[in-house]
Formats: sequence, C-alpha cells, structure tokens
Amino acid sequence: MLKIDGYSIELTRGDTLRLTISLQDSEGNPVTLTDQDQLWFRLKKKAKDETILIEKSGDPVQSLIELDEPDTKDIPFGKYKYEIEVVTSDDEHYTVIANQDFTIGEELENH
Repeated sequence: MLKIDGYSIELTRGDTLRLTISLQDSEGNPVTLTDQDQLWFRLKKKAKDETILIEKSGDPVQSLIELDEPDTKDIPFGKYKYEIEVVTSDDEHYTVIANQDFTIGEELENH
C-alpha cells in the first residue's frame, strides 16, 4: 500500500515507491534539473540521528526518486523521517523536502 498525504508517506515494507518531484523557484516558476545535477532521498529514524537508513540518488532529469523492494525489506515497521535534497552542478545544496513523516507498514507475507 502506498499513501501520500501532503508530504507524509506510508509505504508497505518491500513495496515500490516512485516519486516525481515538482520543483519551483521562489517566484513559483518551474525548475528543471539537468544530468549534471543530483537528486537525493534520505531516510532516518529521527531527523537528528546520525545513521542514514536509506540514501538513494534519483534521476534529476526526470525529477524521479525510486525505492524498490530491497531498499525497505530489512527496515523494521514504524515511523521515520525523510528528506529530499537537490545538489546543483554549481555545488549549491537545496533541501526541497525536509523532516517529513515516512511510515513503513507491515506486509502480510514475506517474499
């Protein structure tokens, strides 16, 4: 099951997640990333934890983040925090989604 409510995400452990990120500048104009930019997804138990449970690069041209079964299959059920960051080709860092809820839910069977 996948449920997205605002920026909060609920995902059944082991399921696939594909997020297309819509980026805008401070004036509301669309921002298009290039293959020279980077797009990152990070998941932690709590925002201030040192340990990163998932860190995946996305496709900046498509503004796409993908999590597949191996990414969540060993993470315990529960509530976590995630962020999405853009690093431009000029090495500018922008956290476009920060400290949002991410819940990993139980599946009924193991594969």
